Amino acid sequence: MLFNSFIFLFAFLPITWCMFRVAVKYRYLDLALWILLLASLVFYSYWNPPYILLIVASIIFNFTLVNQFDRYPAKAKTLLWIGMLVNLAPITYFKYYNFFIHNINDAFHTSFIKPELFLPLGISFFTFQQISYLLDYYRGITTKPRFLYYALVVCFFPHLIAGPILIYRDIIPQLKDLRTYGISWRNICIGLGLISLGLFKKVVIADSISPWVGEVFNNNEPLKFWDAWIGALSYTYQIYFDFSGYSDMAIGLGKLFNVSLPVNFNSPYKSTSIIDFWRRWHITLSRFLREYVYIALGGNRGTELRRYVNVFTTMLLGGLWHGAGWNFIVWGGAHGLIICINHLWRKVNQRLGIPIFKPLAWLMTFTSVIFCWVMFRAQSFTQGWEFIKVMTGLQTAELGVLPLKRLACIAFLTIACLTLPENWEWTNFNNKKETKVKLAICFVLIIISVLFISENPSEFLYFQF
Repeated sequence: MLFNSFIFLFAFLPITWCMFRVAVKYRYLDLALWILLLASLVFYSYWNPPYILLIVASIIFNFTLVNQFDRYPAKAKTLLWIGMLVNLAPITYFKYYNFFIHNINDAFHTSFIKPELFLPLGISFFTFQQISYLLDYYRGITTKPRFLYYALVVCFFPHLIAGPILIYRDIIPQLKDLRTYGISWRNICIGLGLISLGLFKKVVIADSISPWVGEVFNNNEPLKFWDAWIGALSYTYQIYFDFSGYSDMAIGLGKLFNVSLPVNFNSPYKSTSIIDFWRRWHITLSRFLREYVYIALGGNRGTELRRYVNVFTTMLLGGLWHGAGWNFIVWGGAHGLIICINHLWRKVNQRLGIPIFKPLAWLMTFTSVIFCWVMFRAQSFTQGWEFIKVMTGLQTAELGVLPLKRLACIAFLTIACLTLPENWEWTNFNNKKETKVKLAICFVLIIISVLFISENPSEFLYFQF
């Protein structure tokens, strides 16, 4: 089920919210949470019902395993490794099996058959989330919750498909807090505001740009210089507004139920360094990679070279997390390399004291991000490399016609990204007058957005990861 569909907006969401509120009104708090849990499972199974067995089995396995940590403390480390391997097995099969088989066939000229596999929605998110819980419990950072709390944190529909990646210690205290079950008109206003703004970003902006991207990346004709640049820039803003819109809607949906989900997006195109970019883009993924991969590899411990190797390896794995393809691995590796260069420059510049011209730093960062997005969007490493060669002049290509209208639109979006606040900041209503004005704007935007929703709405881009 998609956030940008009629059935979600006008059936699933209002019915779920009303059932939740009725249960709370009569003080059946556990029933209210069970309603959210069952509704979340319905939400997940709407796409492909059989895969609900996978997520349910995953929840039961991990919750049961944690009980064994307490029962057999001497074997806790062994149980942890077993848990991590069992969690990684489904994602390895569904997401990477065909990638491995394809590369084995190419390398050894074999002909192993690749089965037709469909990636279960959200498998990367709920798998890594549960791995983080196992690690936190093993380290004594978090406590063992009730099964209902645990299952709901995994399945809560606002974040289930594409994040944010939750840390249990951030959410479970909210489920235990009685204030979560009261009526908060402020949270309702914030939630509806974020939902309307996020929906506008997705269906009006991102989906309108999508055809421009497809014309270039799905075209088998020789690539032209201006087409390559417009295609790259268009995708740069398509994924920005698509993921930003999803993140806004996820936080807004949580607010409707008085649950504060972590901010996952903070104007990343304002960044003046690639380090800052990753502190702003997919914030919860960056947190996961830092706390559970980078630190596990050694983090800042050891030599300077070792630190750079850890950074590069972490980003390489982050690229592989996004997709089973060499273009994703190269995308992650490129970001890792640029981050290492960024750290090295900061260290050198501490001694040299060279003044940093912020507009130039922004331009260098943004250009790097654009080229990396080309590899991310490309259907293969080869296609991505062809794009980059044409864009940089390494390969001679026709200039083509510069589409001025599209360029003007891209320029407008650039200004908007650099000047406007994030929606979660804008909807921090301070007084009644401001709230009324902003809600009126949101009402207009959601009416416009509804007019743009089609009978077959497009998926959010991060659904495929």
